[in-house]
Amino acid sequence: MIPRSHSLAAATAALLFALVAGLGTWEAAGWIGKPFPGFLLLGNGVIASAGGHDWPAHEHAPLFQHRVVAVDGQPLAAASDLERIVRARPAGTPFHYTLRFEGRTVERTIPSRLFGPGDFAMLFGVYLLNGGVLAGCAVAILLAGRMHASARAVLPFLLVSAGWGLSAIDLYGPYRWFRFHALCESLLWATALQLALCYPAPVAALRRVPALVLAPYAVAAVLAVVYQAVLMDPT
Repeated sequence: MIPRSHSLAAATAALLFALVAGLGTWEAAGWIGKPFPGFLLLGNGVIASAGGHDWPAHEHAPLFQHRVVAVDGQPLAAASDLERIVRARPAGTPFHYTLRFEGRTVERTIPSRLFGPGDFAMLFGVYLLNGGVLAGCAVAILLAGRMHASARAVLPFLLVSAGWGLSAIDLYGPYRWFRFHALCESLLWATALQLALCYPAPVAALRRVPALVLAPYAVAAVLAVVYQAVLMDPT
């Protein structure tokens, strides 16, 4: 029989994952058939180091990690404004971008393009597939009842990496889960370290002092607070 606490944890995790994935996928599907800048913009206005190999911005790979500060000479007040500006004009329209990186200002003209079903599958579909598999494994462990030590070692990594992967669907707009994604990113290394130290059995030091497994999470918590504080300030 599955303990009530496990059932509640599994239901909570499944509901959270479904909410994150569902909202993100709904919004991402709305990109299909519509113009987009030819690159991906994070919630803090920085061009993400990701995208299709045939996208226009890939002719300017050094633009990755540059912050968009203006479009056609008009300051970009918020990252979400770029989608509205680009979609107001036909695909193929050249836009002039003012970018900033490490104190330097760069000017580039990049045409927009249509976001196709293939773009959706290769970008958002990969996040959804991997995040969904990890989420399913985490929920299955929670529903398994009595949890073996190796399962306890794997579970945090599955939960955090599933949250990271599924929230990445929203990473390029409308940014509902941007801070949640950053939180998962801050914790991911700590869960991976726990997995390495505890699977399939704890290393000798942890067998002597089990509380040592909490040390990486203490550091990760501090990093998470700092990350959240400066997330919207790329400098």
